[in-house]
This record gives sequence, C-alpha cells and structure tokens, in this order.
Amino acid sequence: MMLNLVKYKDLLIRLAWKEIRVRYKEPLLGFLWALLAPFFMALILMLVFTKVIRVPVGNFPFFIFLVTGIFPWNFFSNVISASVMSILEGGNLIKKVYFPREIIPLSIVLANSINFLFTLLVVIVFLFIFGLKISPFIFLLPVAFMLQVFFMSGMALLVSGSQVLYRDIKFIVEIVMLLWFYVTPIFYPMELILNISEFAFKLYSLNPFVGLISLYRISLLGNSYLESLPSGIDVVNIIIYSAVFCIAVFFIGYNYFNKRESVFADMVK
Repeated sequence: MMLNLVKYKDLLIRLAWKEIRVRYKEPLLGFLWALLAPFFMALILMLVFTKVIRVPVGNFPFFIFLVTGIFPWNFFSNVISASVMSILEGGNLIKKVYFPREIIPLSIVLANSINFLFTLLVVIVFLFIFGLKISPFIFLLPVAFMLQVFFMSGMALLVSGSQVLYRDIKFIVEIVMLLWFYVTPIFYPMELILNISEFAFKLYSLNPFVGLISLYRISLLGNSYLESLPSGIDVVNIIIYSAVFCIAVFFIGYNYFNKRESVFADMVK
C-alpha cells in the first residue's frame, strides 16, 4: 500500500487539494468554518454543562476540556461523513483510468488532516488565552494525531468500500456516529461512567476514542488532566489498547478494501 501511495502521491495530493478547494470555495468565510463549527459546538455545550447541568472536569476551564475533545472528534466525524460516499461519487474517475482506488478515501483523510493541524494550533492559542502553560507531554501530540490518522484511514476504507456493495451503509454510519459521540468522553469526564459500575467502564473503554481523547488531553493539559483522573482509571492501559486498536483497524480496512476494489468499476455509475 505504501508503495502505491508513493507512486501515486501526486494524485493523492491533487485530490486532497480538490477536496479542500471544493468544500471552502463558495462559503464566504471559507476555511474559517473548519475552526468555527467545532468552536461554536464547544460554546453551546459549555453553556449547557456549566449553566444548566454542572459537570466537574478538574483544575482547568471547562471550555478547554471541551475543545480538546470536540476538535479531534470533529476531525473524525468529517472524514467518515465525507468518505462513506467517496467511491460512488468518484465513479467517473474510476471508470476512466486505473489507479489504486484507496487513493480516493485517503485523499479525504489527507485533506481533513491539513484542516485539523491548523485547528490544533488554535487550540494551543486557547491554552495561552486561558492562562495555561504548554504541557511537558506535548511531544505526545503527534502520536495522538498519527494514531487517529491510522484509525480514520482504516475506517474510511471500510465504510467507502462497504457503501459500494451495500447501499444502506451511509444511513447506518449516520446512526452509529451519533451514538459514538455520546459514548466518547467529549463533554463529560470518564469517571462518570466508572461511577456507574466497573463493568460498564470496561465496556466503555473498548471505544478507541476513549484512549485517543485521553491522549490528546494528556498532551495538551499534562498533569492538570492526569491529576483529575481517579485512581480507578488506568489511563496508560486504555491508551495502549486504543493504539493497538487504531493500527489494527487500518490494516483490516485496507485488506477489506483491497479484496473488493476489483468490482468497484462495475458497480459505480
């Protein structure tokens, strides 16, 4: 796969640039929407969970807790939403010329990765605005980013390949993504689930985004976040599990996609 990506890197970059250009060409605010959409979502959740329902999150502002979860989630949500129909929508290109079909969903991952890297810079600016210092664990930020890219690439290949064969996948993905948002510690701390029962928390920890979001928060908030976690949460093991899961999903997604791409040209319009 890597050899294909290297060989067709120009096409991958061209498709990624097209994805960015088409998405932000007509809106007046253009690229700023990559920042504004999750930012306003964070503001709304902050109002709900500080004024209506108070949720304790540790020794840091609730808004910072939110953006360190919402921005990575928005990155993931945008990739999956765009990639699920990518092979079907790229039917004309697929029928005209041969190239590795995985280039299409992976170009969406690349385009959104560029957007996300800029928004991460804004998150760091927010840290300074709220008087927080750069975490000594900031070196883990690229690790969190790369693990998420591996995971999203595998998921993008799975859903885009499945949608060609089973046209209901798009609707299933919409339902799953909605549920997934609520079982991820974005606007509430993990210990709320632990307080329900240890068994519920073990099931909850199977969600790879529990470890990914924790890794983002450790890298950005450092000891402030770690000290907020109760002793019953072994965050290191949760992150290790998520890392293994993310890499496994990448290879599973690629193998699944590779075995089925030979029929794509016959099944797309």
